Amino acid sequence: MVYQDFKYRGIYWWLFPLLWVEVTCYGAFQFGWGLVFNLGGLNGLFILFQVFVLSLYISLKNRKPTNIFQGFFGLGDLLFLLCAAFAFSVTYFIVFYILSLLFAIGITLLLKLSAKERLDKVPLAGYQALMLM
Repeated sequence: MVYQDFKYRGIYWWLFPLLWVEVTCYGAFQFGWGLVFNLGGLNGLFILFQVFVLSLYISLKNRKPTNIFQGFFGLGDLLFLLCAAFAFSVTYFIVFYILSLLFAIGITLLLKLSAKERLDKVPLAGYQALMLM
């Protein structure tokens, strides 16, 4: 996922269900199915709330309803976060989420300063997958 997102700014869709199965089964064998689905659901609601707030903010900024998945936030980024939601408890997920966003911002700023070309898209899922590893 890291390589694909960095190289092509996109990830094969079928990798997301595989990742979800992997993290869900790993957590279920460690802590039980019920806890994994409860925590994944709470983390998923947190992510959906974040996407809603981002969508509302961009729509208000543009003064018209805006689909954030067209140029602002990638569907792959959302799918990766929803998969990662099943890998952590709520507290650890929020820590992972914040640290991975800070990591992505830091690396992007460094690349922007050193690059001669304009960087149009940030491979957020790739940076977050790198942090997850």
